Amino acid sequence: MLLNVGTTRKLSKVSLQSVGCEVLNVHLGVLPKYRGASCVEWAIFTDCPIGNTAHFMVEDYDAGPVIVVEDYRFQIGSSYSDIRTKIYTKSIRPMVESVGLILRNGLNNRNTEEQNIHIDPYPPMSFKDILIVLEKIKNSSHHAICLSRV
Repeated sequence: MLLNVGTTRKLSKVSLQSVGCEVLNVHLGVLPKYRGASCVEWAIFTDCPIGNTAHFMVEDYDAGPVIVVEDYRFQIGSSYSDIRTKIYTKSIRPMVESVGLILRNGLNNRNTEEQNIHIDPYPPMSFKDILIVLEKIKNSSHHAICLSRV
């Protein structure tokens, strides 16, 4: 199995097939709803869970079968940088858990439930939308920012 970590480019079907094994990815967003770019920011913008998803890669962006999904809570006063750092730091856990599930249970692209890929990927955020996200973080108005100090 090949582990994809942090690649922002789309891998073509030919590239995925040429490796001769499954490609596991950790996506910084909760799939299937948050596919594509700026998923952490879109989740904050729409007041939805912020998290990571481990999934098998396929030709379409973030559309492969999901193995593990985690969402997270943040302390009051968390900054944008705190949130992003936690998302990246925590991404190793679903990766390791997924590798274990794949090895123990023989999971692959063909025997793992497909996700609803009829959801369009999110585009990069506009500057105006980023300002709204930063304001929500500053005011602790996103549901994932805990109501009391952790």
